[in-house]
Amino acid sequence: MALESLKLEPLREDQYRQVAEWEFGPQPPDTDWPRYYAEMNDPKWLHMAIYNDGVFIGCLSLEMISADGVEYHVVTARHAIHPRDLAAMLLGTARDLFNGGFTLLTVRIPAANRAAAKLAIRCGMTETRNDSLNREFALRKETWGQASRSL
Repeated sequence: MALESLKLEPLREDQYRQVAEWEFGPQPPDTDWPRYYAEMNDPKWLHMAIYNDGVFIGCLSLEMISADGVEYHVVTARHAIHPRDLAAMLLGTARDLFNGGFTLLTVRIPAANRAAAKLAIRCGMTETRNDSLNREFALRKETWGQASRSL
């Protein structure tokens, strides 16, 4: 898969269930979908569908954590995207966010998710916290250029 085949578009409501299943697994019949939809439409969030050649393969969610900071949340179908291509897409998004005035991008990863930690490192993020539950990484505007050149 080439990076050129990846495209971001606004996430549609009819894709929310798939995103929940990629993130949390099969959803039980009593899932509170109205609550989930309300959370997904909170103004501090921007959700983008990731497409590969027109096929919906994931979601990039951006959570506003401060006036100049955003936290990345990424979920994809298993084995649907090469980590190199995902890193390039995330760094392109970082470029757009930094050019738009943001100065900090962060990610919080479950401690056991080594693949996500490798992806954060591939994106040039530095680890800022590591405990038994989560690892946190950050990318600052002033270091973004170094990360984007390393791909």
